Amino acid sequence: MIVINNPNAGESLGFLKCWLRTGRCWRGLRPQATAPFPFSWTLGGVRPTELSRDTPACDSHGAWGGGLGPPAADCDRCPDTAHEAPSLTPSPSCPTPDRPPTLPAGSWGAQIIGGHEVTPHSRPYMASVKFQGQHHCGGFLLRARWVVSAAHCFSGRDPGTGLVVLGAHALRTKEATQQVFSISAVITHPDYQPTTHTSDICLLQLNSSATLGPAVGLLGLPRRGARPPRAGTRCKVAGWGSVSDFEELPPGLMEAEVRVLELDACNSSWKGQLSPAMLCTHSGDRRRRGFCSADSGGPLVCRNRAYGLVSFSGLWCGDPKTPDVYTQVSAFVTWIRDVIRHGQRGPQPRTTGGRQALSEPQ
Repeated sequence: MIVINNPNAGESLGFLKCWLRTGRCWRGLRPQATAPFPFSWTLGGVRPTELSRDTPACDSHGAWGGGLGPPAADCDRCPDTAHEAPSLTPSPSCPTPDRPPTLPAGSWGAQIIGGHEVTPHSRPYMASVKFQGQHHCGGFLLRARWVVSAAHCFSGRDPGTGLVVLGAHALRTKEATQQVFSISAVITHPDYQPTTHTSDICLLQLNSSATLGPAVGLLGLPRRGARPPRAGTRCKVAGWGSVSDFEELPPGLMEAEVRVLELDACNSSWKGQLSPAMLCTHSGDRRRRGFCSADSGGPLVCRNRAYGLVSFSGLWCGDPKTPDVYTQVSAFVTWIRDVIRHGQRGPQPRTTGGRQALSEPQ
């Protein structure tokens, strides 16, 4: 939410929500008006930028920068980069045939798209990673003191300021089932590349062991080197991100059923930018269904195993034209087991921090 000032009239429009992908602004949960004038904004640490909704639409689907592939033939210039979501690469640019625009997780626009609320505590392995009291990323509990998440969730962040919440369903509620831990160490895969999301995986060592029970449980790994599920296999992805493009917060943990997509077909959609250690899903019915940013690090569960970790998606979350991309967990089973076996005596964390666990979420 931001306060918008009309620079022409010199007056404030008051407290509105604005969806920067479309320039729609509204009061409440649904869009009711469009701002036809340039306005300034600051979001998620992104520098203030002038955004004008007078700029023509610039893709083949009638809306600029939708993560839907290359621009239309008559789109010969890049609009103001404020129209673009934060890119996977350091410098924003127009969508081009070389690569569709991407939305790295942990940035604005977080949602499970096309999903439903699960039965409370029916996914006891789910973990919420919080910074400054706000849900930032997901993860899953592998061992009583170890959580698996995505490496990009900790880019530029001090893990000593983070918390891990287990046993949650509604994060904004003080549930008796919740267990809260500080993070003793973040161990990032040594081959992680932030610009391409290669090897986008990390392990979080909690400051103490979780107490396992009905609301807090473990999720297993696939066999080492196991092939990903066949194309068309139904899997599930869950998270606490908002549930629409208007950033409505969910009442509790949300989940969507998706289907595995053959990697070559997915790589074609992503213009050859994927690596063999990635895994893709789509809705299977051309509808928008999948994950978005704050769902990052959460597991893709197939046959009751964590086969994927949420990594990145197109600008329009759940869009079948830019399939969702995950880290393929089976490619990292040996590394995961080595880290857990050696603990702090093994691979040294790239970032460390520590705090005492709190009695309740912050």
